[in-house]
Amino acid sequence: MVFGLGSQALAANGGGGKGGGSGGDGGDETEPTVSYDVVALDDASGRYTDAWARDINDSGTVVGSAEDSGSAWVATCWTTAYVGGPLTTQLKVLDGGTGGMAYGINNHGQIVGVGLDSSGNDLGLYWPSATKAPLTLSPLPEHSISWARGINEDGVICGNSISQRPSPEVPVVWRVGVD
Repeated sequence: MVFGLGSQALAANGGGGKGGGSGGDGGDETEPTVSYDVVALDDASGRYTDAWARDINDSGTVVGSAEDSGSAWVATCWTTAYVGGPLTTQLKVLDGGTGGMAYGINNHGQIVGVGLDSSGNDLGLYWPSATKAPLTLSPLPEHSISWARGINEDGVICGNSISQRPSPEVPVVWRVGVD
């Protein structure tokens, strides 16, 4: 399946066909066609002014972010296997925080991304599931900003720690549940 939102298109190569390049016998070879479904993840009801799909797990759950009518970004989860069409869930924000963006989901439904705390700082977030409150992923001790970008099946999260923009970003990993 191929998913997309708005005017963005995501494509898939059908595999087994030849790519471009030189060589071959010069015969009349046609590229195989690939059939696929395109599924709108949101109903385009005007609830969001823009939306981005960022990652998908094996069950078809998609995470990303949507911009609401007040120009705030909201971390969002779309469950594509829902009867009647995709189910949209806005992920919870930090206490006192506003907005967020989801960047990764694993096959356990654990989600990572970034949100704003009550002071307006970007902080990496880990949602144990689409319905749970997020946990903060702190930056390195000398930094004040963190971003979480991906999570594997073991719950190891990758992202960045930043002192202040436009400082260089330092790649980091977090291991959730490790004391």
